[in-house]
Amino acid sequence: MKIVSKIMFLLILPFFSSCSWQEEEPNPIYLEPPCPLITLKDIDYTVMIQHKDTFQVSLVGYYGDCNMSKRKHQSFAIIQPIFMIRRLQATDQTNVPFDFYVEAVQGPISGQFYRKYHEIATLPEFDKEVRYVGRKVRVFLPEAIKYTYEMNLGLVISPREQIYNNRYFNEHFDYSEDKF
Repeated sequence: MKIVSKIMFLLILPFFSSCSWQEEEPNPIYLEPPCPLITLKDIDYTVMIQHKDTFQVSLVGYYGDCNMSKRKHQSFAIIQPIFMIRRLQATDQTNVPFDFYVEAVQGPISGQFYRKYHEIATLPEFDKEVRYVGRKVRVFLPEAIKYTYEMNLGLVISPREQIYNNRYFNEHFDYSEDKF
C-alpha cells in the first residue's frame, strides 16, 4: 500500500507543480494602438469680430475615444477639440464665433470626407484668456483600418483672415498676396 501511495504521489506531483498560484500579468509590451489617429492642422489664427475686436483662437488638443456602435456593429470615433481663446484688445465683446473641421486623409473616403462645425465660445468680460472645449464630433471608421485611419482636425481660416493674420502677425509676409 505504501508503494502505491508513493507512486500516486509521484504521478500527481507534476500536475500540482504545473499550476501557478499567481495570476498572470498582462504583457506590458503589447499596447493598443491610438484611436482615433488625429493630426492637428491650421491650429492658430486671429479672428476679427465686427471689424474691430480681435481674438486669438488656438487649437491646442483634443479628447478622443473609439467605440463600437451596438446597432450597426461599426466602429466610430468621438472627437472633442480643445481651444485656447485670448482677447487681444480690451473690449466688452464676449462671444467669439469660429469654425473647425474634421477631414479624412486616408482610407476609402479620403478626400471625400470633410465636415465643418461652427462654434461660439463665450469669453467672460474681464478675462483675458479662456480654455474652451468644443462639441463632440462623431466620425464613423472603416473597421479594417480603424487604428491606421488618419484624420485632420483644424481651424477653418478664410482667405481674408489668412491675409489679415499674415499681415499683422507674420514678419515675412509678402505684400504681393494682399489681394482679396
